[in-house]
Amino acid sequence: MLPRSLSSPNCAPRKDGTCVRFLIIHYTACDLAETLRILTDGASPRPVSAHYVIAEDGEIFQLVPEEMAAWHAGTSYWGAYEGLNTWSIGIELVNPGHGASYRPFTEAQTKALLELGEDIQERHSIPAYHVLGHADIAPTRKSDPGELLDWARLASRGLGCHVPFEETPLIMDAEGCQELLRDIGYHVHVTGERDEETTAALRAFAYRCAPLCIHDPWDGRVMATLLSYHARVHEGL
Repeated sequence: MLPRSLSSPNCAPRKDGTCVRFLIIHYTACDLAETLRILTDGASPRPVSAHYVIAEDGEIFQLVPEEMAAWHAGTSYWGAYEGLNTWSIGIELVNPGHGASYRPFTEAQTKALLELGEDIQERHSIPAYHVLGHADIAPTRKSDPGELLDWARLASRGLGCHVPFEETPLIMDAEGCQELLRDIGYHVHVTGERDEETTAALRAFAYRCAPLCIHDPWDGRVMATLLSYHARVHEGL
């Protein structure tokens, strides 16, 4: 399906020396009409945008050309990268978001995301481990797109990395956990403490690979799954 083109003024040239290295997935936390209004509102005191929006019926809207930086990531980090707007393409999925109305993403949305995502990934040579959620790059601020996105299905097509949930708990101290998270790409400091920053990063990881544990991200099963994920990424997926 060809995207329907709408123009958002909320964009800028990518910074010198940067190019597309990431694909970042979001949810909108509002309906389609409100999403398109917000993302194309150039008069907003806090203007935001995304390259693409995927409606619940699977229709795709392109708001910002891929050669431009859309304003979707905000303050964000991954590995050595900071300020991911200039390094990424952002896709917004229409969904009410976490709360009473949070619901699984539709089959039409998922199919459209797979088709669009694979095309973007191929054209920009984005590795699987650089297909991330907004929560991954801004874990203390964001929780989208969350655990109801079918991350395993996406990863089976090369969009993101995923490992099966490990049922056998693993004992790991906070420092060891922080070192694994940092090695993967999460922006955490090695403090040896179960601090808010590390808890948020673990929860972001759990959204993708350990959804049963999002309310207790220090669960030993998250630690076991994190170790498995770390090994998988370093195998060169």
